[in-house]
Amino acid sequence: GHLFSRWQDQQETFNIEPSIRGVDIFPDSYYLTYPHPFTEAERIDEKYLKTHTPIEELSLLMSTRAVCFKANGLYQQAVATYEISLRGFPNSKLTRAYIDDTKRRF
Repeated sequence: GHLFSRWQDQQETFNIEPSIRGVDIFPDSYYLTYPHPFTEAERIDEKYLKTHTPIEELSLLMSTRAVCFKANGLYQQAVATYEISLRGFPNSKLTRAYIDDTKRRF
């Protein structure tokens, strides 16, 4: 997966790309196709290309934790953790798809 990171304060805003060798800084336009293209509806529902609130950051952490549970066959814990992650991303079709896929495994 890919985690979008952004720094924002009163003077500046920039994206931090830690998913490649080393660390780089790219403009928003770079992420329109990396790691995969997305629609405007997905940008809104998944909250792509925006600075996240603390609850959204925690939700991203929970989603990452859910992936770990799922990878280790802990499907009930994964579903519960994905559901917690929806608190910051209530319109996330992607997270709901992950929940549905995980539920089919138990």
